[in-house]
This record gives sequence, C-alpha cells and structure tokens, in this order.
Amino acid sequence: MSEPITPTPQDTLSAFIAQQRAPLMAGLEWSVLQALDGLRAEFDGLLGGLDLAEKREYVRLQRAWIDAQHTMEQGIRQLTEAFELHALESLRSALITLTGQYIDPR
Repeated sequence: MSEPITPTPQDTLSAFIAQQRAPLMAGLEWSVLQALDGLRAEFDGLLGGLDLAEKREYVRLQRAWIDAQHTMEQGIRQLTEAFELHALESLRSALITLTGQYIDPR
C-alpha cells in the first residue's frame, strides 16, 4: 500500500504554521479573543457554584432583562415624543387665543 502524501515544511514559518491548531489571526482578533478569555474566566468564577441548567437560566434572564430595558427605553422615547407634540399643539392653541395670530412655538 502507498502512504498518504504529506507536504514537508520547507522553512521554519511553514513548520510553525503546520504545528498550530488554529489559523493565524490579526492583532485585533487576537486582542478581542484575549479580552473574551478574561471575561469568560470572570464569568465562570461568578457562576462557579451553579450547575449548567442554572447558568443557562441566568443567561436567559439576563437577555430578558436587556430586552425589557430596551422596551422601556423605546416606551420612554414614544411618551416623550407624544408629550412634546401635545404640548406644542396646546401652546399653539394658547398663542392663537392670546394673539389671534398663528405663531410657531418652535
């Protein structure tokens, strides 16, 4: 039987790349992965006493909290816009009543 053909590295860089499990990455990618590794270690330490189901529930609840916060922020924006429109209309009406002229309060 014949043996499989395997390329033999011709220089030290090729040998180094062949030994690596993962592909080489840019400095920014490496920095991001380093930061994520640090966060993962901190996260694992924080949730170390929980089993897998409890960890998943914690993550689910965190996502739900973030979604609720976004919903609340959107509601506040909508309430503010509605209040401003109503207040401007009331001010326009009051200015027309007082002066008899249309005055844009903006």
